[in-house]
Amino acid sequence: MKKEDPKINNASEKIFWLLVFLVLPLRSFNFLLDHDGIPKLIFISILTLFLLGVIWKTSKIIKLDKPTTLLLLFVFLFLAWSAVSIHTSINITEGITNWFSLFIIFLFLVVLIYSGFNQKEIIFRFVPISVFLLVSVLIYQIILNLIKNDGLKIDHTLCSTLSNKNFLSESLILLLPFTIAGALTCIGKIKKLNVAAFCIIIPCLIILQTLSAWLCILFFLFVCAPAYWFLFSKKDFLKNKLRPRKVILIVAGCLLIASLLIKWLDSNNAFEPLHNKFSSIEKYFTTDFSELMKEDSKSNINSVFERLFLWRNTTLLAKENLLTGIGISNWRILWPKYGVGGAYFLSAGVMHYEHPHNEYLLFFSELGLWGLILFLLIFATTFYIAISSFRNAQNENERKIIFLLSAGIFSFLILSFFGYPFHRPFTSIVLMVTVALISSSGIKSLPQSRKPLWIKFSLSICIVLCLYSLKVFSSRWEGEYNMNAAFNEQAHGRFPKMYSYINKAENDYFKIDLMGTPLDWYRGFALNYMGSDSSLYYFRKAESQNPYHIQILSDIGATLENKGQHEEAIRYLKRALTIIPGYKEAHYNLAIANYNLGKHEESLKEINQAYMVGYPYQRTLEAILILNADSLIQQTPNVALKDCFNKYANDKKALKRINELSMMHKVSFLSMLKDSCENSR
Repeated sequence: MKKEDPKINNASEKIFWLLVFLVLPLRSFNFLLDHDGIPKLIFISILTLFLLGVIWKTSKIIKLDKPTTLLLLFVFLFLAWSAVSIHTSINITEGITNWFSLFIIFLFLVVLIYSGFNQKEIIFRFVPISVFLLVSVLIYQIILNLIKNDGLKIDHTLCSTLSNKNFLSESLILLLPFTIAGALTCIGKIKKLNVAAFCIIIPCLIILQTLSAWLCILFFLFVCAPAYWFLFSKKDFLKNKLRPRKVILIVAGCLLIASLLIKWLDSNNAFEPLHNKFSSIEKYFTTDFSELMKEDSKSNINSVFERLFLWRNTTLLAKENLLTGIGISNWRILWPKYGVGGAYFLSAGVMHYEHPHNEYLLFFSELGLWGLILFLLIFATTFYIAISSFRNAQNENERKIIFLLSAGIFSFLILSFFGYPFHRPFTSIVLMVTVALISSSGIKSLPQSRKPLWIKFSLSICIVLCLYSLKVFSSRWEGEYNMNAAFNEQAHGRFPKMYSYINKAENDYFKIDLMGTPLDWYRGFALNYMGSDSSLYYFRKAESQNPYHIQILSDIGATLENKGQHEEAIRYLKRALTIIPGYKEAHYNLAIANYNLGKHEESLKEINQAYMVGYPYQRTLEAILILNADSLIQQTPNVALKDCFNKYANDKKALKRINELSMMHKVSFLSMLKDSCENSR
């Protein structure tokens, strides 16, 4: 039997964990649309291939206990169910891409378990360094933020290399249990590194002000800390290990630093967004939410309203197909189906989303109740494994690590209720590492001279799928790179170049951008500004890929109106308004279509709901008001009244003033105009 060199295997594991914790979180390319997601997914595919190679090379066979086998069974069933739902995707290639994003994360977990890479001492050495690197970038961004804003402003610029501040907060929360475990179970330099990392994470979480992360901190303080004390403390714990004076000094020092930090942040008005969130939460829980969506309100310009609005629509989508769901990757296409409104940025039609900011609702809506149950069973089985491993642990340090890592998984479940950490590469990988470490106690190595054929066959399939995921993600990378270039050309008004880059961007796995806008719409947009008649063709192609995209429907309506197809234009514009009743652009185009059909009252009603700034709007409003005045002239036999109406028809300012009064008093413009002439006689 061929003996394996443990030094080589140990070197491989060190390289692997270095790549996971030091290289993976720092991969970010601003020239991509998803500068955080796609680069990391490609890197995860490479890491998974690395692990598959290690498993292929080693001669040992892994034997799993029943709980771990059950965990992997649920993973397989979840992926299989997700794969089945691809056939219901509106855009099949988008469904395939989305599925591969799930597949590569879970394959990473499976091969990590089988590889036996679980040396906690190495992990506890690299995790704090990962924290230091992420925080170093954050500190640099804070300094720039202070210089630019003459005070700290909590915004999108504070993200380190993890897309936005919420994803950074989530990553720090998931790394926190590792630093605590390292501080409590390690010795020497590793212990000091983890203590320092822990002390850095807490103030960063205070600064970033992510509520879901703060909830996790409360969970650690009021649930985990008492449970830890109950499980691991002894009567003489304080007497033997920590002197009371030392405890008092440490606690007092932490409280002093925290209070000074909070005071500094408050003096810079950094907590203003947080105050607004708390007041919004109180308002929305005491008000009928469906009523809030009917009118745009400045008070609804906050993330709390945004999430509740998305959750409402997602729940309604889930009810359509309760058991099987609407299909993988369909949420970002269908989320506007049940109406959009309540805030100006929503009614403007410029906001598009990739996720409802709730992992459970996303899986419930796309994969149905069965998909959600399978997803939750993965976590339930992990907790069962954790309890079993805790009971069978050989020493107290091992039990502490299992307890703290389990707390990290529970934190992930809290974060998943308010965000989408499972759909961001680094947070999902930290989760998989946590699950694999907890499951490691149920793994036994059985050295053999050669691998059975079925294992080689399974590894071959995994390698092929992993290589194919690289092709999918690389195609996405190429598409995003060229789309970013297209947006740059659009910003400078160079539409022929924009059109050229869009053609380069489209491939088998990039036909729709991150927010659900088809590339055919961008193509039609560019052609429209180039004066081409073929823009309508591409707008209609885009409609087939996203039938609820407000801009697509509005642009089809406007293009049809320009071609003189008024009735069909009205049909499309009304479809747009069923989605966003307050969409001003559709109201404006609908007013023009009704004007061209001679429908004076309908056109005035629509233009009054489409207040815009600029000469085109003013000119259209004046024309519609004159059309309404002319209708009165034609209907009135009284000569004196006709003269009065003619006088107003030639006075645009007077017509606008009467229109404003009619809107203020909620009476018809024609009635107000009649009354004005009759009262002047």
